[in-house]
Amino acid sequence: TELTEAVALVAASHGAFEPVEKVEDITQLLFRNRGLESLATPRTVPFHRLAGSLEILSLSSNRLKDIEPLSSLVSLVEVNINFNQIVDISPLFECEMLEKLFASHNSISSISGLEDGCPQICELSLLANRLDHIESLSESLRGLPELRSLDLGQNPCMEGSGARYSLLQALPRLEQLDRSQVTNLDRSLASSFLQSRGSWGSGDGSAPGATGGGTGAESGAGSSASA
Repeated sequence: TELTEAVALVAASHGAFEPVEKVEDITQLLFRNRGLESLATPRTVPFHRLAGSLEILSLSSNRLKDIEPLSSLVSLVEVNINFNQIVDISPLFECEMLEKLFASHNSISSISGLEDGCPQICELSLLANRLDHIESLSESLRGLPELRSLDLGQNPCMEGSGARYSLLQALPRLEQLDRSQVTNLDRSLASSFLQSRGSWGSGDGSAPGATGGGTGAESGAGSSASA
């Protein structure tokens, strides 16, 4: 399967009031579960022609490993690359208008640089990846002042409730973590846990009263690109 210009126009026209006739007029492109393996074949639509118009993109449930061509999509506001084989999301760091990034069920091990390239992100899903350094992860997340919703479950860095509590302490503006609303009780437990952790020893980071978030297969339900 290839995402050619003709295929992109058909996909963009689906559900629209009028057919989209020019690539430069595409504002929303949903191309899910098509067995797509590459965004850089000779017949693939030139993504630079979508720059300035495309705001919502979903390429979820494909077989993508490299998303380098997406770096030209400077007008992108929402992108869903859930359920692929992506290791490196740095091409998206060029999309400074990005507000919602759904990248669950991939092979991502670092998001360093996201805070510099995409400071407007308010919703971020990284469920079920290979993130294992909570310190560097927290540092990047602290650099996202608009972040309100975060999914990090099923990553090595989230084993034990200590990681969850550390994130709550590091992100005071966070409203939802792993599909669970962050309550005053959560923050109180986090504060108490982190204050007393030293006397407990390293262990596995679990604490009495610890609660975990959900692990839904898709994040951002209700938005166009997240389904």
